[in-house]
Amino acid sequence: MRHPWLCRAVLVALISAVMPVCLSAQARTPGSINVTVTDAATRQPVEAARVFLAGTTFGGQTGPDGKLTLRQVAAGSYTVRVLRVGYAENSAPVTVSSGAAATTHTLAAAMSAGMLS
Repeated sequence: MRHPWLCRAVLVALISAVMPVCLSAQARTPGSINVTVTDAATRQPVEAARVFLAGTTFGGQTGPDGKLTLRQVAAGSYTVRVLRVGYAENSAPVTVSSGAAATTHTLAAAMSAGMLS
């Protein structure tokens, strides 16, 4: 090898070019939100509750265990909203970190007979 300094310079330039791309891709890795909805009075899971992130298109419905995971959520702060017939609307703040799972537990308060009209 006639010019070892040239090989080192090329290697350093290549690493310098690739490193920011790898770091920015890692910073944009989406996270997820694990939501559990339970009845405030009985602490039992609430099935078929509509769960969504306010101001986004992310959402879904809880299963028989009252749980739902929202995947591929960009890092940031959100408000999780929960709707279910027979229950008052509820919401909770949640923050998603890049590549991490955030967890929120929402208590669904049952509506009283006076609230139903």
